[in-house]
Amino acid sequence: MPALRGKNLRSGDVTEQLGTLLLQSLALVAPVPRTEDVGVDVVATLLEDFDRTLFKATNSFYVQIKSSSVKFIEYEDEEVEWLFALELPFFIASVNKRKLQIELYCCHALHEAYVVNPARKRLRIEFGSGSMLDEFMPADSVVNVGPPVFSWSMIDLDQADLRARFCAVCKAHIAVMKLSFEFRRMGRVETLVWKTGDLPEVVGFKSLDPVSREKIGDLSDLAVPYLVPFLDICVRHGDDYWLDQILLLTQERRLLLHMSRAQMSPQGTPLPIPEEFRFILERRARDEMIAERTLEQHKASFGADD
Repeated sequence: MPALRGKNLRSGDVTEQLGTLLLQSLALVAPVPRTEDVGVDVVATLLEDFDRTLFKATNSFYVQIKSSSVKFIEYEDEEVEWLFALELPFFIASVNKRKLQIELYCCHALHEAYVVNPARKRLRIEFGSGSMLDEFMPADSVVNVGPPVFSWSMIDLDQADLRARFCAVCKAHIAVMKLSFEFRRMGRVETLVWKTGDLPEVVGFKSLDPVSREKIGDLSDLAVPYLVPFLDICVRHGDDYWLDQILLLTQERRLLLHMSRAQMSPQGTPLPIPEEFRFILERRARDEMIAERTLEQHKASFGADD
């Protein structure tokens, strides 16, 4: 409309341009034209030093830019499907125009949201403390993406090592995100913690059992193409360690299955442990002895707790 411009539209455009400029100061940025924008504002690519005169492009990721006044983002129906179908790591940039500052959030929690409820019809992204370390998030619509992974302002651009630190932090988060794209298909997500500006630390993982027995077939289609070549490589290179570890993991699960079936025995009397599982029990006993010995040595060195 000639001579008139919507205030909210104008404010949103300025926020997006400021966010793009701040990102361009540390990475390659390809803005998405408004006519092509369906939820991603820019595609960013990390830059590493190659030599004294050249940069090397590395990991790419999606960024949605929002004003710092936005405290949550809501998705519904096809929007949720689109979000879960993204094949590059998804980040959200929160831009404060008054402070000329940007906070970049990495959406690890979206993978957990997918594992908990891939068929959800609503999803609400909030910014805060992140998901729980030892429990899955509730199956409702709220997804907390945790603290920002990196934050900087126009004043910070004078810091000589800012881009290198930004690249290292984002690259570490992207590495975990790429694993999550694979693992979430198996019902698993990595558990990680981080502080703004520091490298993330993977402290464990969480997994959900298949919702039905038929799901086992789907999981085997994912796992076997990795497992069989891995076993073949171990054989070709004479690597007994991993062959033994896989055998041990398999037998431990078979022992659990045997014991669960024994508990359901109508006679109500314990069934004898088959000879093939004896080494599992012996290993457990040995591990318990080692743990007790280590605890005794610790008490002798540092004293028992009152």
